[in-house]
Amino acid sequence: MYFPSPVQVARYTGDITVIERAPTHQIQVFQQSGGFMRKFGSLELQPPRGVAVDPLGCLVVFECRVVRVIIFYQSGDLLCKFVCSDQLTFPNGAVVTGRRRYSYPTTSPTA
Repeated sequence: MYFPSPVQVARYTGDITVIERAPTHQIQVFQQSGGFMRKFGSLELQPPRGVAVDPLGCLVVFECRVVRVIIFYQSGDLLCKFVCSDQLTFPNGAVVTGRRRYSYPTTSPTA
């Protein structure tokens, strides 16, 4: 991994999710023990910035430059994606509470 950031631990499985930014823009998932499980997202992601795992195990990823949310199943298959530039400005993280998805914090593109 070149630039791993951020890291999220799934509450129910203990799986460790890492977003790798440039140059690959992908998600890697590891077992709690550190063993590699899978990687995905390199074809869909554009500067991923935040990741959270919802109670169902889906990965919620926020992209900063395109101001988009992408949700993947645990397997890495794409569930949905949508642009949210009307609601967010340069999201710089992610958190999930229950079934509701939130982003935090935001920074200016020049930061």
